[in-house]
Amino acid sequence: MTQNNALLDGLGLVVGRLEVLREWVRAFYYEVLLSGHACPDCGGRLVMTGPGRASCEACHSSLDPTVEFQQSPCCGASLVFRRAHYACRQCGAPVPSRFLFDERLFDAAYFSGRMRESRERRRLEIEELRRRVAESRSGELLASDVPELDSIPGLADTLDSLSRSAFSFGETGCWDDDPFVMDAYREVIWRGVCEDAVLFSQLPALNGDPRRDRARRFMTLVFMEQEREVDLTQYGNDLLVMRHEADAEGC
Repeated sequence: MTQNNALLDGLGLVVGRLEVLREWVRAFYYEVLLSGHACPDCGGRLVMTGPGRASCEACHSSLDPTVEFQQSPCCGASLVFRRAHYACRQCGAPVPSRFLFDERLFDAAYFSGRMRESRERRRLEIEELRRRVAESRSGELLASDVPELDSIPGLADTLDSLSRSAFSFGETGCWDDDPFVMDAYREVIWRGVCEDAVLFSQLPALNGDPRRDRARRFMTLVFMEQEREVDLTQYGNDLLVMRHEADAEGC
């Protein structure tokens, strides 16, 4: 045990020294690279202050040295930053930055804005779906209500036959060889409603018997609706299924 600890301590020491060497090489690389450039405002000495950023020691102005000093090899034009890489201002070809040692840049404001847009788009989609449902003159399902069996033709008979088959051991002497695994249906439904609302009839089947599969899908949806995982709304002779609003942001 002592020998193993000594080996780990030795490895930790090597890793620490390599990290120190890496930082020294990085600092030396930037110092050499910036030695050929001066502050465009006052001619002062530039130092790197972070990934893709340099600052003047005299006037303290800040700039992106790649955009300020580097030119594209394809067109000899200046570079622009495009979300996660630099590109030639003239032809748009991607160009690696000489002023990045081993860092990767991305436009945090852009991606943050895209996430906000996605959340807002999802909210508007939910509002639009609710408006369309209200205009369809169909009664909305409340959280405390069980969907009407007659709303889907043939579903009541299918549920009756399924319930009879669940207690067929005494009649046939064997258990049902096709057990109902609700978690499998639950997972498929959960994935299906992540991007958008779907109709009950559009949910993928997991059983070769269409009647049995419809009944199992329906029972799973009733359970998920009571657990506030999905919202169900009457849509003509079908059901509109969407994730519960509180969970929609997690997709």
